[in-house]
Amino acid sequence: MTTKYNGSDAIINIETTPSSGTYQVVGCQRALSLTINSEEIDVTGKCDMPDKELLTGGVKSMAVSFGGLLDDTAGMDQILGAVGSILNFEIEFGHGTYTGAFHIASAELTGEYTDAQQFSMTLNSSGTIAFA
Repeated sequence: MTTKYNGSDAIINIETTPSSGTYQVVGCQRALSLTINSEEIDVTGKCDMPDKELLTGGVKSMAVSFGGLLDDTAGMDQILGAVGSILNFEIEFGHGTYTGAFHIASAELTGEYTDAQQFSMTLNSSGTIAFA
């Protein structure tokens, strides 16, 4: 039988102080999406036609999008003040944890008249991401 994982177990944490190894949750998260990419290296020449030939070992990267309810936690304050910076994050999924440096590419805050204030953010990996 295969193991299934609860979506609420997926969570992102930010390192509280650089190189401390201590992490805290970012905001009251409700959604988290992680994409792992590997850029292809096309080495197709006229002699390979009509087939495409690729090399292995392209640039690997990870993109993370997450969002939820805006709150006053220290992790939320830390990340909002650091948009454009590269900080260390932990991304926990049921099958393991990804840890490494990520560029805080964007942060959006919304406040509908009849709803809770919400946030959404995008992170892009910077360097090697460890998996354990």
